[in-house]
Amino acid sequence: MKEKRVAYFSELRAVSCVAIVIFHTFYCAARLFQPGGAPYLGTILVRNCLLWAVPCFVMVTGALLLNPEKRLGPDRVFGRYLPRAVGALLVFSFVFALFDFVVDAQPGGIPALLGSWVSAVLFNGSWLHMWYLYMLIAVYLMLPIYRVISRHCSDAELRYLLWLYAAFQALVPTINFFLQDGLGPYIFVYTVYPLYLFLGYAIHSERVRIPLGASIALVIAGTVGLLVATYFGIEGEIEALRSLSGSFSSVLVLMQAVGIFSIVHQLRTDAEKAPRVLPAIDKRSFGIYLLHVLVIYYIYRVLQMNPYQSGGLSMLAMLSAIVLVVTWAISWFLSHVPGIKKIV
Repeated sequence: MKEKRVAYFSELRAVSCVAIVIFHTFYCAARLFQPGGAPYLGTILVRNCLLWAVPCFVMVTGALLLNPEKRLGPDRVFGRYLPRAVGALLVFSFVFALFDFVVDAQPGGIPALLGSWVSAVLFNGSWLHMWYLYMLIAVYLMLPIYRVISRHCSDAELRYLLWLYAAFQALVPTINFFLQDGLGPYIFVYTVYPLYLFLGYAIHSERVRIPLGASIALVIAGTVGLLVATYFGIEGEIEALRSLSGSFSSVLVLMQAVGIFSIVHQLRTDAEKAPRVLPAIDKRSFGIYLLHVLVIYYIYRVLQMNPYQSGGLSMLAMLSAIVLVVTWAISWFLSHVPGIKKIV
């Protein structure tokens, strides 16, 4: 049983990692080159259909770290998990600030560079994917409390918590996309990510069971809903639909992520049957996440390669594969560098 759990966690993280690389390769191209028309629509359709990847990452984290049988005291949280996340935030925020400083030929010298770095760290002003580290740090800080909940709550209490989170962190935000002022009722939670954290634990521990057919239906309905909302949001210039189709707090993304996680959980393979490439990607997944936007920006901002002038979506797909391979190689190299290897 242990091998099966490890195998399907590894497979899901690896597939999610690949999806995130594709997500940002497409999305960064749309932001930087602003193609407009059908190329833009196609790019955002692909991007929005891959939003499930980050929630699935969080769900795997919840399945692993909220398991009451896992020995995880404050010494491990504050001695291993938090230092890695904080170290990654500090080191890579500086790397990205240095990249911007050099590529954009920013004035001010070293003081300006250091000021930009400190500001980026304090105010989440670094590159678009670095928000994940702030979320991860928050999860680690709350982990002792979350583990008390997972260890001592009954199945009914856990389901109550999930429904409460789903109502106020997915359903209410989805409704608010269509309202000018937003609904008044709220609970004292800030983001949707604890919902994904507890869902991963609940589904993995089978304290919440979703039949395979229902899981498949969730994925199909969520994906179709995202496609429709994205199309009419862009073509009809309906801001509510654009927001609905591009947010991790969207009910449609929640449906996708829950369905995919549940399907992989139920169809999990033995460790020896898993494709070898997936564990290799999973082993470098954190490094790939940290570094992949750097490779994307090098291609787009330094090499000035506009994929819409040489193949469009097919070129973006090819670039996604290149970014994945190059980033994996860099991450593998850095994993052998003293000091840095503890981060990536």
